Amino acid sequence: AHIDNMPDTHIPLFDRLPLLPAEIAFRLLTNCGVPRWAHLIRTHEPEVVKPASKRFTELSVRCLANILKVDYNQMDELTYRQIRLPIRHGGLGLHDWFELADAAYAASLSNESSRDRDDDPFAPVPSQGKDTSVDVVWEDTLVALKDEQPDFAAHLKRNATQISSRWLVGPITFASCQPSNVFRAAMLFRLRWAGAHPDDRTPFYCRCGFPNVKVKETTTRDMVMHLAGCPQNGGPTKRHHLVRDALAGIMTRAGYSVQTEVNLDPKGELRMDIVATPPDGQTMYIDTTVANTTSRTLRNKEDVEIFAKKDLEKRKKYHEVANSKGATYCTFAIDIYGKMCQNSRLFVNSLAADIKSRADVASQASITVGVQL
Repeated sequence: AHIDNMPDTHIPLFDRLPLLPAEIAFRLLTNCGVPRWAHLIRTHEPEVVKPASKRFTELSVRCLANILKVDYNQMDELTYRQIRLPIRHGGLGLHDWFELADAAYAASLSNESSRDRDDDPFAPVPSQGKDTSVDVVWEDTLVALKDEQPDFAAHLKRNATQISSRWLVGPITFASCQPSNVFRAAMLFRLRWAGAHPDDRTPFYCRCGFPNVKVKETTTRDMVMHLAGCPQNGGPTKRHHLVRDALAGIMTRAGYSVQTEVNLDPKGELRMDIVATPPDGQTMYIDTTVANTTSRTLRNKEDVEIFAKKDLEKRKKYHEVANSKGATYCTFAIDIYGKMCQNSRLFVNSLAADIKSRADVASQASITVGVQL
C-alpha cells in the first residue's frame, strides 16, 4: 500500500514544474523528478511495483504535457512512445517504468550476484541466457519499430545523433538558454506534434498548393512537417541565415576575415553566403545549405545521399567562379536536426582547433554547434 501511494506524493512537484521556464522545468523533470522511480523498480519485485509504476509514468508525462502547454489526451501512440524513449535513442527520456520493471529488477539481481561472486569465488554463475538489461528492452523496442513503423523509426534515428540532442542534455548557459516558447516549439517539432488526429487526412492546404499529389494519403502530421520546410512560409530562409551567421561568427573567432552575402558578378545574379580569408591561407567561398530531411521527398533517403546531391548542385553553380578568383569552394551542408556532412564536420573541428590555439590557456573554448527549428 505504501508503494501504491508513492506516485501521488510527487504531485506537488509535477504541479509546480510547469510554472518554471520550460527549459528549466524539462531538465528538472528528467534529471530530478523521473529518476526518483528508478531506485524503486530496481529494489522491489515487479508485481509489487508495477501498478504504481504505471501511475508514476502517467503523472510524469502529464507534467511534460503541461510544460509544453499541450493536451495530454491528444497524444497519439507514436508521440507517447517517443516521449518514453531515452534521449540517446531519439526520445525525451521519460521512461515507462511499468515496461522497464522486469528488466530493471533482473539487472539489479544480476549486479548483486556479481558482488557475491567478488566476495565468494564459489558462488554460482548466473544464467547465460537472454540478457535482461534495460538497454535490451529499448533495443528490442527499436527493432520492432523499424519493422512495424519504418517512417517513425527513421525519425527517431535522425533525432538520436549527439548533435541533434545536445540542446536537451548539454549545460544551460546564458548564451544557450532559450525563451520558453522557442523551447516548446523545438520540443514539439522533435515529437512531430500535430494535434489530436495526426494520422488523419489533412483538411489543410499550404499556400504553395501542397498536397497536390497523394492528397488522400497526406496526413496532418505530413502537413506540419511540410510547413517546416516550405519556402513560401519563410522558415527555410530564416534557418539558412541562422546557420550562415553562426558559421561566420565562429570563423571570425578563429581569426578569419569574413564577409557575408557577397556579390560575385556585376549584375548581382550570383551571391556567396560567406567569403572568408584565414590569417595565412587561401580565400574560401562557402555556401551554406540546410536540408529539410523531414520532407516527403527526403525523409526516406540517406543523409550521405542528400548531402552529396546538395554539394553537386552548388559546385555546378559556384566552383568555376571561385577558381577564377583564386579561391577554394566549400559547401557547408547540414540538416535541420544539426547533422553535418563529413566535410562540414571536419571544417568545424578545424575552426575549434584554431580558436583554441588563439586563446590563452585560461580561456580556451570548446564549440558545440546545434541547429533546431
